[in-house]
Amino acid sequence: MSEDQPEYKPEDLVGMFAKGIDGYKKEKSDQAETIRVEQARVFNKPEQQEQFINRYIKLDSWNLYSEALPILIGYRPEYIHYAKLDRRFKELEKLARSSANITLKIINKDEPENKWRVIPKDVVKWAQSKEVEILMLLESEFELDKKQSRQSDEDKKDHGNAELNAIKREALLHAALGALVAFPEECKTHGKITASAIAKTIEQNSKIWFDYDDLPLSNRKTVEIISKAIKSAQK
Repeated sequence: MSEDQPEYKPEDLVGMFAKGIDGYKKEKSDQAETIRVEQARVFNKPEQQEQFINRYIKLDSWNLYSEALPILIGYRPEYIHYAKLDRRFKELEKLARSSANITLKIINKDEPENKWRVIPKDVVKWAQSKEVEILMLLESEFELDKKQSRQSDEDKKDHGNAELNAIKREALLHAALGALVAFPEECKTHGKITASAIAKTIEQNSKIWFDYDDLPLSNRKTVEIISKAIKSAQK
């Protein structure tokens, strides 16, 4: 046997072989554990977040500890045991407990603590107010909600303004007709009926048609409305 190759006893070889198998099993076990953790957590995987959020966002409420808290930091609730190993989950759990029924609304506060439930939107807003780093898509989801709500309010306001302006236009056209009948000459410029002359006549005699001295709309808008009415009558 060569001097470069040490001589091994059979029992040594058996031991080395056993260690090799144990090392291989541990490596495979570690790899499997890593894969399970990766499957459990979607926080750093934007491509998985949307599917994850869509699944849970449709629920009317979440269990505070087994659903809401893991969802906030990107853990699938079915892998709650992994979430509990995360330092941030422990901090969030402590924060939620101290905030319960104060800044964080519990919808069934008379139930045992492990059954407490929260509204998704409420718990997201609470987390934002506490400056907790949560899934970006969760923030986006409820920011969209706010934008839609704001848009709805603006639409209502615009609709209300449109109705009010329609009433004012109708009142002005009624006044224009009255001015043409009561003050035909004053409604002319160089012998021709003009929108500006009618608007001026209405303004000078506004108390006949309105309960105030000013026109319902600006002079420019009044002239524009009357001008359109005259043009449509001339077609």
